[in-house]
Amino acid sequence: DWMRWLFRLPLVALAVLGFLTAAVVSSEPRVGPSPDPNPMDSVHAHQLASDLLDALQDPSRNHAVTVTQVQLDALERLVNHGVGTIRPRFEIGKNGAVADITIDLGQKGYLNLSAHVRESRNGFPPLALRIGSVRVPSKVTRWLLNRSVTALDLPPTPEARLDRFITRFVVSRPGQAVVNIQPDPELFEGLKAMAPHFSTSVDPALVRFYYNSLLDRDLRSGVGAKSFATFVNTTFRIVVQRSERRDPAAETRAALVALSMITLGPDAKNLARMVAPFDAPCVPEPSLFTLAGRTDLPKHFSLSAALSILFADRFSRAAGEWKELSDSAASGGTGFSFVDLMADRAGLRLGMAANGDLSLLREVQYGLAYVGDERLLPVAALRRLREGLSYKAFEEQYVSINDERYRQMIAQIDEELDRIPLYKATPKPDIG
Repeated sequence: DWMRWLFRLPLVALAVLGFLTAAVVSSEPRVGPSPDPNPMDSVHAHQLASDLLDALQDPSRNHAVTVTQVQLDALERLVNHGVGTIRPRFEIGKNGAVADITIDLGQKGYLNLSAHVRESRNGFPPLALRIGSVRVPSKVTRWLLNRSVTALDLPPTPEARLDRFITRFVVSRPGQAVVNIQPDPELFEGLKAMAPHFSTSVDPALVRFYYNSLLDRDLRSGVGAKSFATFVNTTFRIVVQRSERRDPAAETRAALVALSMITLGPDAKNLARMVAPFDAPCVPEPSLFTLAGRTDLPKHFSLSAALSILFADRFSRAAGEWKELSDSAASGGTGFSFVDLMADRAGLRLGMAANGDLSLLREVQYGLAYVGDERLLPVAALRRLREGLSYKAFEEQYVSINDERYRQMIAQIDEELDRIPLYKATPKPDIG
């Protein structure tokens, strides 16, 4: 008898797997594609992100964060554009909020997820989930969340942790909700400590090593504007030497992230806290770095490289476009700039190289070790690109970031970068 059961076991396992797949994976997406993002989407999403980050970074008090349907609609379009395979839809209803997410698995298969959050005036709100056609009641969801917090081994009870973190969630008016957050530093530290188990793209210790090296050079070089290219080639001469006996990809990724942190100052430190379990030393006085005679291009260049390493290259490309759309619409913005986008795409290509073919990576390392302004960006071509475009001017000439006229401009930027030897060894990101 046991022999028959032994032979039947694989068939039973396959049947269970088939049932679960049929229950969870669908042939139809619950959320369809979103329209192209518009300039105000970047403004609204940035406001929401800023409000949440400001609240999460101040544990001294309880914060009431207002979330509007306009902000959530903007977030939908930006995520759809920046990720593509993940399509969210958010709706603030009468007594709560609903989030639907469709993940494109390829081969006409979709994972449809839903979360229904009900109002709560005292503690963590009831949360019911739906995975495909499988419904997870709010009590079961809460039990799973409690077990997740328990795994962090933090006092007091997990129920108290969650209720103390989100203390209130109400719909204040149609299309607007208010969530009260009491930041929990111990919970955040526990999550950060688990980060190495789930992310291996960047070694925090290596980033710290290169950051400290850059900080030391920055402090010793005095005040005033400094050549970004000089800092790049000095850093990558160290990378080349260390890569002889260590992992070239890990060294390159860490150096590019550290360059972003030293270039951007406090803003990059916030990014580092979200994606890696370490705190970088503070820069006493953020230095000005110049590239092609400008102080904004090193920031665009280095941040794009870091984002493509820490996240997906599509997200990094989209983030640069969102920034320019925001500049074209926001009050006090500098306008849409194809000059900035060239720096974005140059940094993006280097970040993609750090995650790509190891045989080409050594070429990139040596190129960066002996780089100058003209070898980082085509300075003459930069002067021919348009910038300072208002939203109206951008729309009149290019319609949207998915229009063929806009795509032709990005293709021309890539052609200019291809003329620089450094970028011949780098992958070329998609357009649009």
